Amino acid sequence: QRFYTAAEAVDIVAEENRPLWGAKTNPARDIVRNVLRQYTPQIAANSMERVVAVEEIVEFSVIGPRTGRRWDYTQRIDVAVSNVATKKTKIRDYKSSSGHFKQETLDRYSVSLQFLAFQYWGPQLLGDAWGGAEIELVSLSDPGTGRIVPIAPAPSLVADFPMICEEAELEIERHAAEKRTVRQYQPAANERVCMTSYGPCSAWDNCTWGRETGGLN
Repeated sequence: QRFYTAAEAVDIVAEENRPLWGAKTNPARDIVRNVLRQYTPQIAANSMERVVAVEEIVEFSVIGPRTGRRWDYTQRIDVAVSNVATKKTKIRDYKSSSGHFKQETLDRYSVSLQFLAFQYWGPQLLGDAWGGAEIELVSLSDPGTGRIVPIAPAPSLVADFPMICEEAELEIERHAAEKRTVRQYQPAANERVCMTSYGPCSAWDNCTWGRETGGLN
Protein backbone atom coordinates (compact mmCIF):
# COMPACT_ATOMS: atom_id res chain seq x y z
CA GLN A 1 0.00 0.00 0.00
CA ARG A 2 1.39 3.38 -1.04
CA PHE A 3 0.90 6.51 1.00
CA TYR A 4 1.09 9.93 -0.64
CA THR A 5 2.91 12.88 0.81
CA ALA A 6 0.76 15.87 1.76
CA ALA A 7 1.94 17.81 -1.30
CA GLU A 8 1.18 14.88 -3.61
CA ALA A 9 -2.28 14.50 -2.12
CA VAL A 10 -3.01 18.20 -2.69
CA ASP A 11 -2.01 17.89 -6.36
CA ILE A 12 -4.19 14.79 -6.82
CA VAL A 13 -7.27 16.43 -5.30
CA ALA A 14 -6.66 19.62 -7.32
CA GLU A 15 -6.54 17.59 -10.54
CA GLU A 16 -9.70 15.64 -9.62
CA ASN A 17 -11.57 18.90 -9.04
CA ARG A 18 -10.33 20.70 -12.14
CA PRO A 19 -13.79 20.60 -13.83
CA LEU A 20 -15.20 22.62 -10.92
CA TRP A 21 -12.81 25.48 -11.58
CA GLY A 22 -12.96 25.59 -15.35
CA ALA A 23 -9.28 26.52 -15.41
CA LYS A 24 -6.02 24.75 -16.07
CA THR A 25 -4.84 25.09 -12.48
CA ASN A 26 -6.96 24.88 -9.35
CA PRO A 27 -6.39 28.28 -7.67
CA ALA A 28 -6.59 26.74 -4.21
CA ARG A 29 -3.72 24.35 -4.81
CA ASP A 30 -0.93 26.88 -4.40
CA ILE A 31 -2.59 28.35 -1.31
CA VAL A 32 -2.85 24.96 0.38
CA ARG A 33 0.70 23.99 -0.56
CA ASN A 34 1.98 27.27 0.89
CA VAL A 35 0.12 26.59 4.13
CA LEU A 36 1.61 23.10 4.29
CA ARG A 37 5.12 24.44 3.75
CA GLN A 38 4.88 27.11 6.44
CA TYR A 39 2.62 25.53 9.02
CA THR A 40 3.70 21.89 9.06
CA PRO A 41 7.04 22.62 10.85
CA GLN A 42 5.07 24.03 13.80
CA ILE A 43 3.18 20.76 14.17
CA ALA A 44 6.36 18.71 13.93
CA ALA A 45 8.01 20.86 16.62
CA ASN A 46 5.47 19.84 19.29
CA SER A 47 7.42 17.19 21.16
CA MET A 48 4.65 16.69 23.75
CA GLU A 49 2.28 15.10 21.27
CA ARG A 50 2.39 11.86 19.33
CA VAL A 51 0.12 11.36 16.33
CA VAL A 52 -1.75 8.07 16.72
CA ALA A 53 -4.24 8.27 13.83
CA VAL A 54 -4.69 10.27 10.63
CA GLU A 55 -7.88 10.20 8.51
CA GLU A 56 -9.03 7.24 10.56
CA ILE A 57 -12.54 5.82 10.15
CA VAL A 58 -14.20 5.18 13.52
CA GLU A 59 -17.13 2.78 13.92
CA PHE A 60 -19.68 3.26 16.69
CA SER A 61 -23.29 2.44 17.49
CA VAL A 62 -26.25 4.36 18.86
CA ILE A 63 -29.24 2.88 20.69
CA GLY A 64 -32.44 4.87 20.22
CA PRO A 65 -33.96 5.79 23.60
CA ARG A 66 -37.53 5.62 22.26
CA THR A 67 -37.44 2.46 20.15
CA GLY A 68 -34.44 0.61 21.54
CA ARG A 69 -33.23 0.09 17.98
CA ARG A 70 -29.54 0.15 17.13
CA TRP A 71 -27.95 2.16 14.34
CA ASP A 72 -24.33 1.73 13.28
CA TYR A 73 -22.32 4.70 12.08
CA THR A 74 -18.85 5.56 10.87
CA GLN A 75 -17.05 8.87 11.26
CA ARG A 76 -13.74 9.91 9.74
CA ILE A 77 -11.45 11.93 12.01
CA ASP A 78 -8.74 14.31 10.80
CA VAL A 79 -6.18 13.35 13.43
CA ALA A 80 -5.88 11.85 16.92
CA VAL A 81 -2.97 12.88 19.11
CA SER A 82 -1.74 11.43 22.40
CA ASN A 83 -0.11 13.59 25.04
CA VAL A 84 3.24 12.11 25.99
CA ALA A 85 2.89 13.11 29.66
CA THR A 86 -0.80 12.50 30.39
CA LYS A 87 -1.37 9.66 27.90
CA LYS A 88 -4.68 11.30 27.03
CA THR A 89 -5.87 11.11 23.42
CA LYS A 90 -7.59 14.05 21.77
CA ILE A 91 -9.54 14.15 18.53
CA ARG A 92 -8.51 17.19 16.52
CA ASP A 93 -10.32 18.61 13.53
CA TYR A 94 -8.73 21.13 11.17
CA LYS A 95 -10.56 24.24 10.05
CA SER A 96 -9.14 26.87 7.73
CA SER A 97 -10.11 30.46 7.05
CA SER A 98 -8.99 33.22 4.71
CA GLY A 99 -9.43 35.69 7.54
CA HIS A 100 -9.80 35.56 11.33
CA PHE A 101 -12.13 33.18 13.10
CA LYS A 102 -14.93 34.91 14.96
CA GLN A 103 -15.94 33.67 18.39
CA GLU A 104 -19.49 33.09 17.15
CA THR A 105 -18.08 30.70 14.56
CA LEU A 106 -16.20 28.76 17.23
CA ASP A 107 -19.29 28.69 19.45
CA ARG A 108 -21.30 27.25 16.56
CA TYR A 109 -19.04 24.21 16.40
CA SER A 110 -19.94 23.23 19.98
CA VAL A 111 -23.47 22.30 18.82
CA SER A 112 -22.35 20.70 15.55
CA LEU A 113 -23.26 17.01 15.24
CA GLN A 114 -19.70 16.35 14.07
CA PHE A 115 -18.26 17.38 17.41
CA LEU A 116 -21.16 16.03 19.46
CA ALA A 117 -20.40 12.64 17.90
CA PHE A 118 -16.72 12.93 18.91
CA GLN A 119 -17.77 13.60 22.49
CA TYR A 120 -20.34 10.79 22.41
CA TRP A 121 -18.17 7.91 21.24
CA GLY A 122 -14.82 9.24 22.50
CA PRO A 123 -15.30 8.27 26.16
CA GLN A 124 -16.91 4.97 25.16
CA LEU A 125 -14.12 3.82 22.87
CA LEU A 126 -11.12 5.36 24.62
CA GLY A 127 -12.21 5.14 28.26
CA ASP A 128 -9.79 6.81 30.68
CA ALA A 129 -7.52 7.75 27.75
CA TRP A 130 -10.15 10.15 26.35
CA GLY A 131 -8.82 13.70 26.35
CA GLY A 132 -11.54 15.63 24.53
CA ALA A 133 -12.13 17.20 21.12
CA GLU A 134 -10.36 20.21 19.67
CA ILE A 135 -10.24 22.40 16.58
CA GLU A 136 -6.94 23.42 15.06
CA LEU A 137 -7.46 26.73 13.29
CA VAL A 138 -5.20 27.38 10.31
CA SER A 139 -5.04 30.79 8.63
CA LEU A 140 -4.79 30.80 4.84
CA SER A 141 -3.92 34.49 4.74
CA ASP A 142 -1.10 34.06 7.26
CA PRO A 143 0.01 30.43 6.82
CA GLY A 144 2.60 30.52 9.58
CA THR A 145 -0.02 31.05 12.25
CA GLY A 146 -2.58 28.81 13.87
CA ARG A 147 -4.05 27.90 17.22
CA ILE A 148 -5.74 25.00 18.93
CA VAL A 149 -9.12 25.61 20.57
CA PRO A 150 -11.00 23.08 22.75
CA ILE A 151 -14.64 22.47 21.90
CA ALA A 152 -16.93 24.26 24.35
CA PRO A 153 -18.82 21.77 26.57
CA ALA A 154 -22.40 20.87 25.63
CA PRO A 155 -23.13 17.92 27.98
CA SER A 156 -26.89 18.04 27.55
CA LEU A 157 -26.64 17.85 23.77
CA VAL A 158 -24.11 15.02 24.00
CA ALA A 159 -26.56 13.13 26.23
CA ASP A 160 -29.30 13.78 23.65
CA PHE A 161 -27.13 12.56 20.76
CA PRO A 162 -28.82 9.10 20.58
CA MET A 163 -32.25 10.76 20.47
CA ILE A 164 -31.12 13.13 17.70
CA CYS A 165 -29.85 10.21 15.62
CA GLU A 166 -32.96 8.13 16.28
CA GLU A 167 -35.37 10.88 15.23
CA ALA A 168 -33.35 11.53 12.06
CA GLU A 169 -33.35 7.82 11.14
CA LEU A 170 -37.08 7.48 11.74
CA GLU A 171 -37.72 10.57 9.63
CA ILE A 172 -35.64 9.12 6.80
CA GLU A 173 -37.64 5.89 6.97
CA ARG A 174 -40.93 7.81 6.94
CA HIS A 175 -39.96 9.81 3.87
CA ALA A 176 -38.73 6.68 2.07
CA ALA A 177 -42.05 4.96 2.72
CA GLU A 178 -44.07 7.94 1.42
CA LYS A 179 -42.27 7.89 -1.96
CA ARG A 180 -42.91 11.57 -2.54
CA THR A 181 -40.99 13.54 -5.16
CA VAL A 182 -38.73 16.40 -4.13
CA ARG A 183 -41.30 18.96 -5.24
CA GLN A 184 -43.89 17.42 -2.88
CA TYR A 185 -41.90 18.30 0.22
CA GLN A 186 -42.30 21.59 2.05
CA PRO A 187 -39.36 23.91 1.20
CA ALA A 188 -37.36 25.23 4.13
CA ALA A 189 -37.66 28.85 2.88
CA ASN A 190 -35.03 29.99 5.37
CA GLU A 191 -32.14 32.27 4.49
CA ARG A 192 -29.65 30.33 6.62
CA VAL A 193 -30.77 26.91 5.38
CA CYS A 194 -31.19 27.76 1.70
CA MET A 195 -28.06 29.92 1.42
CA THR A 196 -25.30 28.21 3.37
CA SER A 197 -21.77 29.35 4.17
CA TYR A 198 -20.65 27.40 1.11
CA GLY A 199 -23.26 28.78 -1.28
CA PRO A 200 -26.87 27.95 -2.17
CA CYS A 201 -28.44 24.57 -1.51
CA SER A 202 -28.36 22.30 -4.55
CA ALA A 203 -32.15 22.58 -4.73
CA TRP A 204 -32.11 26.39 -5.02
CA ASP A 205 -33.41 26.47 -8.61
CA ASN A 206 -35.81 23.66 -7.82
CA CYS A 207 -37.44 25.63 -5.01
CA THR A 208 -37.29 29.13 -6.51
CA TRP A 209 -38.23 28.34 -10.11
CA GLY A 210 -39.48 24.77 -10.03
CA ARG A 211 -36.55 23.50 -12.08
CA GLU A 212 -35.53 19.91 -11.36
CA THR A 213 -31.94 19.91 -10.08
CA GLY A 214 -31.53 16.26 -9.24
CA GLY A 215 -31.78 16.26 -5.46
CA LEU A 216 -30.96 17.95 -2.19
CA ASN A 217 -27.91 18.33 0.05
